[in-house]
Amino acid sequence: RIYQLGTPTGTSDATTNAYVDGAITDALGTSFVTGAASVTATGSTTPRTIADRWGQVFNVQDFGALGTGGDNDTPALQATLDACDAAGGGTVYLPEGDYLINAALTIGDNTCLTGEPTAWIKSSTQDIAYLTNKDTVNGNANIRIDGLNLDLAAVADHSLADTGAVQFSNVSSLTVTGCRILNSPRHAIFLRSTVEMYEISNNYIYGSGMRPQYGPAEGLANRGSAIYAEGSRRGVIQGNRINNIWQMAVFLYGQSDSQSYGVSILGNYIENCRDNSIRLQPRTQGSVDWDPSWVRSCVVSGNVIVDGSGDGVRMNGSQHSVTGNTVTVKSVAGGSGINSAGSEDCVISGNVCVSEPNERAGTDGSINNTETTFTSSTGNFTEEDIAKPITVNGAAGGGGNLETTIASVNGSTSVELATAAGTTVVSGGTWFFPAKLTYGVRIRPDDPNAQNQRCRRVSISGNSIRGTQGGIWLGGVGGDEVIEDVNISGNFIDPTNEAFTGPGINVKSSVANRISITHNNVRTLTEEGIKVTGAGAGASMSNIQVVGNTCWDNQVTGILLNTVNGFDVSHNRCFDTRGGSALQDYGLQLEASCSNGTVLGNDFRGNDNSGISSTGTTTTQFIGNLPEGERVATLAANATPSVAGGELFLTNGTTAITDFGDGVVGQTITVKAKDGITITDGGDLELAGDFAMTTGDTIQLAMLETGVWSEIGRSDNG
Repeated sequence: RIYQLGTPTGTSDATTNAYVDGAITDALGTSFVTGAASVTATGSTTPRTIADRWGQVFNVQDFGALGTGGDNDTPALQATLDACDAAGGGTVYLPEGDYLINAALTIGDNTCLTGEPTAWIKSSTQDIAYLTNKDTVNGNANIRIDGLNLDLAAVADHSLADTGAVQFSNVSSLTVTGCRILNSPRHAIFLRSTVEMYEISNNYIYGSGMRPQYGPAEGLANRGSAIYAEGSRRGVIQGNRINNIWQMAVFLYGQSDSQSYGVSILGNYIENCRDNSIRLQPRTQGSVDWDPSWVRSCVVSGNVIVDGSGDGVRMNGSQHSVTGNTVTVKSVAGGSGINSAGSEDCVISGNVCVSEPNERAGTDGSINNTETTFTSSTGNFTEEDIAKPITVNGAAGGGGNLETTIASVNGSTSVELATAAGTTVVSGGTWFFPAKLTYGVRIRPDDPNAQNQRCRRVSISGNSIRGTQGGIWLGGVGGDEVIEDVNISGNFIDPTNEAFTGPGINVKSSVANRISITHNNVRTLTEEGIKVTGAGAGASMSNIQVVGNTCWDNQVTGILLNTVNGFDVSHNRCFDTRGGSALQDYGLQLEASCSNGTVLGNDFRGNDNSGISSTGTTTTQFIGNLPEGERVATLAANATPSVAGGELFLTNGTTAITDFGDGVVGQTITVKAKDGITITDGGDLELAGDFAMTTGDTIQLAMLETGVWSEIGRSDNG
């Protein structure tokens, strides 16, 4: 437009300046030379000066940043942030480039730090917090980190014990979104000391804590996490992708003077954490037990967690909701899907916890007893495989087996094993990552870090648990743990193709009261379906309800209660479908001083030995169970076991039986052999000869007026 106005008639600078100023004045409606040039936006009636418009965004290159990756841009970036802060806030912008910094950049109030997708902040060698707020004591407000990229791969000095690439203290209204944070030597995002009203969303975080100088030998479980928050309140951690983290993906801490509450952890994708993927943890302070209220009122929902070496979600504290998460292991030996060492007023519902072993496998090369290097013939390794367990099976017919861990990755098909010397594995076999969650859900208040050892008012419902070592374990192994008011309902528990090594639902505690186990579908193949038993001498198990469950194809029994005072076992269906040598012997076993119970309306047909086995049970009613009237008691393992008050008995041990004690005239009994045992003819036993019983054989006897047991018949299954 200036060109079209014609050529200046004068040659002096003043003449030219006057001409250009006039042209711009005509174009913009105000003077440019005087500094008062203004622009009125389309649709607006309010003009603004050009300086004001340009001053909205503080471009780091206007303050001397070069973005070459080799020049130190710390002073320029900090000058830009300071100018923004002096103006009362605004947007600090990084154009394309690599900006090398060697000191922390401090951010003031009302500031948004952003950049192009091709702009990166690159670290020097120092282990420091690269982004932090300006006033960590009195606090800052309204800080936003949006679409920023940080790569800390160059950090070599690991002298600081606890830092984060992005680290904030005492900030209200904080947002970190759309960022890429790579290779932080400690935490990627570290919120410490009262950060509230925050959002951490849609970030990609990779490699936090993955350094040779840092590892489990240091015993620092709270370092090297993707997002570590202590004393954080009313926050959202959502939609992040987190991969290859040495410790936790999300670690939420709280203590008496810095409590965490009201945090939602939603819809994150988390893969390959070396510790718990998500952890909520009140902190014990010296000799003072942690209180559940120090971390409270949090939601963990809709997260996808893959191949974590620890628990998928470690939930401690109170008033939490853990719902709709998917926890899967494919190439690691993980912890539990959901785990708690102490919780109150919590819900664990609708989660999927699945082991899918051997997704990654290959053919092995050979390794001899002087090597630690293993090379695969087929199948590749990556850096993410470091610290994973690996099994190398020798070829059929010899060669041995090796179970160890990967110490380092030397190439796509070559790894250094942690321990291999002394083992020879010939080529032609297979290698694989053994993948197995220990439990789908485990509540374990005997954890040494949970000194108060309590679990109260917890609901575990609607979870799907497949392929784990055990289904749901509620309790400890003895001690002072207390479990009260827990509902376990509507869960699906199945080992898929590999047998469990623990019960489907296991309640084991020193004190358990008011436990409801209802409407679960349980199959284990090799363990009890539902097991409730006291842990340690003097255990108190009371008011246990087991109602409406389906327990099938389990080992020994569908439901087992031991040392329980006050129980209701009603309307359950327990059976075995495997046929032949079926392994579920009983629908229900009552052992060791179970008392004051009701067994009502259960269907225990289709078990190998009997519907009900009852030993030492007192003041218990059996009403309307199928098979009708069939209840088996286990005999004492001696030569003259008591048969007082019973009809159906199972042998115990191999000591030959010469008489049955405590019988009454007219009593009829049936004795079934659990293992090989002999019942001897003679004395008070009138038999058709000695009966060398094998497993499954039965004999029927009646007591005559003479006090002699007379054989009615026998069934020799051999």
